[in-house]
Amino acid sequence: MVHVLAARSVSEEFSSGCEGRSGSGGGSTGAPADQEHRPDHKQHRDRSSDDRDEASAEILHSFLAAVTCTLSTQPEVKGVSFCAEVVKIYDGEGAWSRRLYRPVVVGRGWSERELVAAALRAFHVAREPELFELTDALAADETPLRDPTPLAHVTRLPNKRPALFLRFKEQETGRGEVRVYPGRIAGAGDTYVTVPCGGDDTVADLMAAALERFGLDPSSATQDYRCSEILLDRGVSERVLEEEERPWRIVVRLARESVRRMELARFYLQPRRDPHGPTLALFVASLPPGLSERNYENILVEFLGTENKFTSIGPIYYEYGSMVITYEDASKAVRALYALREAKYEDKHLLGKCAVTLQRPPEKRSIEPSMVPSNVKPLLVFVNVKSGGCQGLELISSFRKLLNPYQVFDLENGGPLPGLYVFRHIPNYKILVCGGDGTIGWVLQCLDNVGQDSQCSNPPCAIVPLGTGLCISFLAHPL
Repeated sequence: MVHVLAARSVSEEFSSGCEGRSGSGGGSTGAPADQEHRPDHKQHRDRSSDDRDEASAEILHSFLAAVTCTLSTQPEVKGVSFCAEVVKIYDGEGAWSRRLYRPVVVGRGWSERELVAAALRAFHVAREPELFELTDALAADETPLRDPTPLAHVTRLPNKRPALFLRFKEQETGRGEVRVYPGRIAGAGDTYVTVPCGGDDTVADLMAAALERFGLDPSSATQDYRCSEILLDRGVSERVLEEEERPWRIVVRLARESVRRMELARFYLQPRRDPHGPTLALFVASLPPGLSERNYENILVEFLGTENKFTSIGPIYYEYGSMVITYEDASKAVRALYALREAKYEDKHLLGKCAVTLQRPPEKRSIEPSMVPSNVKPLLVFVNVKSGGCQGLELISSFRKLLNPYQVFDLENGGPLPGLYVFRHIPNYKILVCGGDGTIGWVLQCLDNVGQDSQCSNPPCAIVPLGTGLCISFLAHPL
């Protein structure tokens, strides 16, 4: 059996900030036939992107047909069916409304489980296929696919590919399992714990069960700890959950909106009290380089107002026009964040493309040396999501799943400086740069300029080559 997966342009596939980068959002000039067929769904994208998707699917299908024709003439190939077609798979209501699907080449005679497995691979979801099902997106009642011939009964429109939904199957018991990760909790030896959870279980119940599995006292769950929802699909976003919220219902809601988003969501258990103080910091970029500290202060106060003035400023990276400002009042920091996002200086956006990160150094975006074992070298990852045809979008999502997401930095959001600032107190760490020659030179230049202010001025660097010009990757000696 031949399994061939196809994806649309990566800049439109991955939801980790891809719409803003590709500029494909906007008003609709005409709904496609498959979405006109399915009622009660708004259209948000123009026809051109759908035409491109259809064209890419046609090219892929033609290629598959050519391969099929070639293989079918070989006498030694026996017992293999090459009858295949391209289907459009949506991973939830959000993908449907934005017309973000993935064309997948499947066999017409495949079973329902084989189709589900192919869909999960297309969306990079590493879970058991038994937890999911495919439904007919164009059917009025969204009929689930059933064996023995699941594709034989799907709704087909003239000159259109079959459209399917990848759905998370809710258990009849209304229960499931939730992974909980420890965030700066001393004594939690496990990377994460799996907690059974039902629709009526609260966040307080989840925290108590997680603490017990971490080998800690569950009686002080609500007094000493809080639970946060971390989403990795569009950068890294965090929301502190209320104790009365229902975590399993959150999982089900995310799955309904997007199966991939559910896969990229985490629950973190963290101490309520910050032993290092309530300091928050903003990394500000895109100011004119080479000004004095007083000039930078005056520019920022002009945008922020005296009521939102920062507590302190520094370090300042003069050659880049970048700096860190710190606050001791969280409400002021949030107001400053939104004000700076809208600010312009000399007719350009002050912070470029989201080149600002709100961080709470002790527990979110800074690493304390005391928390790092002596035999451990943390990995700092920089990814240029546009290198090599936007392959970095897929890579950055994978790294954020495998590592602490706050170790992985998108170079579009402020460049290498935020990551180097976060790791400045770590005496021994490594750097992984994902990109082409320009990306690698950018990171090394910043490291050379600011490294003298860090505990580790010359960390070893490795390269994942993604760009078109990869001379440095080929010439560099292996580490």
